[in-house]
Amino acid sequence: MSQVIITFDIIEYFPSDFNYDEYFFIIISENKEFEQEISYLNQNQISHKASFTKKDLKYSIKVIKSGALIGISDIVIPAQILSKKENIFDKTCQITMTDSVKKIIFGNTSSANNLKFNLHLTLQYIKKKKVQEKEM
Repeated sequence: MSQVIITFDIIEYFPSDFNYDEYFFIIISENKEFEQEISYLNQNQISHKASFTKKDLKYSIKVIKSGALIGISDIVIPAQILSKKENIFDKTCQITMTDSVKKIIFGNTSSANNLKFNLHLTLQYIKKKKVQEKEM
């Protein structure tokens, strides 16, 4: 099993004129062994050391404001990216929200309003060191 250090950076928010000051993005790994928060104002970068095989790596991103769930987004790092040992993976993530949350955030506008963000991942692969037994 190989390992990779994934650094998550949110590099852009859409719409760009929307106030994200009180929003928090909680990134959770598929097996729930990793859960960390990125915020718009304080910390826009976190890292996770993950093990991978020939399967995709999957994360959920919960978007929270004032303790309330605004929506959820998912990020999948394809196994093909990992097997090729690509160093960078970029993804635009759309935040899936209920209609009632959309009305609270955007009002009763008829246009399809969505919150999105660009996620920039830096991938650093860890080489396994072979352990040699000492002769006694």
